[in-house]
Amino acid sequence: MSDLITATAEYNELLDSVKRALATGQLHAARAVHNIMVETYWEIGQDIVRRQQEKRWGARVIERLSADLRTANPGVRGLSARNLQYMTSLASRWPTGIAQQPVAQLPWGHVTAILDSCPDLGTSEFYAARAAEEGWTRGALQSMIASRLHERTQPALTTFDQAVPEADRDAVRKIVKDPFVLDFLAADPVRERDLSKALTDNLTRFLRELGTGFAFVGAEVPIKSGDREFFVDLLFYPTGSIGSWCSS
Repeated sequence: MSDLITATAEYNELLDSVKRALATGQLHAARAVHNIMVETYWEIGQDIVRRQQEKRWGARVIERLSADLRTANPGVRGLSARNLQYMTSLASRWPTGIAQQPVAQLPWGHVTAILDSCPDLGTSEFYAARAAEEGWTRGALQSMIASRLHERTQPALTTFDQAVPEADRDAVRKIVKDPFVLDFLAADPVRERDLSKALTDNLTRFLRELGTGFAFVGAEVPIKSGDREFFVDLLFYPTGSIGSWCSS
């Protein structure tokens, strides 16, 4: 009978390592499921589109197909006529395949949001790539599309590649995000207090859309430092670290 292992520093290090491996494996498995599902939906959509073109079938074939599929697979979700139509839209938007495309890395809800709101392949690929790279929630993706981010994004006229060491560039890019574009501001002069409220109201709506992994506490949160009182305009906790925007 082996001796009981005590909770030494070495053992705790092993335990933490195994936990990290499990978490990483679970994340990769979830991403693989999304990838396989979206690729499968693309294949189904491509098959429907091809046969519609060959047989000159109209849109009603999708309703019939949906009814028959749901009868044959009563426990399977995602077989509604609306979802089948999304599959055909996906195949039409990416006619040559999506296996190596960023859109295949996204959850299906993100894909349908792109299909609903982006009019062409170029715009679709822009938002799919940004959503996959930056881990946007569906709400954040919809907000970015609604704000027409693709029209405001231009190549940066800077010496970034020369001034920042190559090893640090990815980290710096993540820190220096796109600035907030305050499209809601009117051309007429406004009072400072009104401007501040407009800023915090719009940022609050955006922060509430960030979803899981992001806790929004509130606006105008009072704090005391000695005899002085300050107000935190926005108090939030992104990905485990405390973030805030303060004013006195």
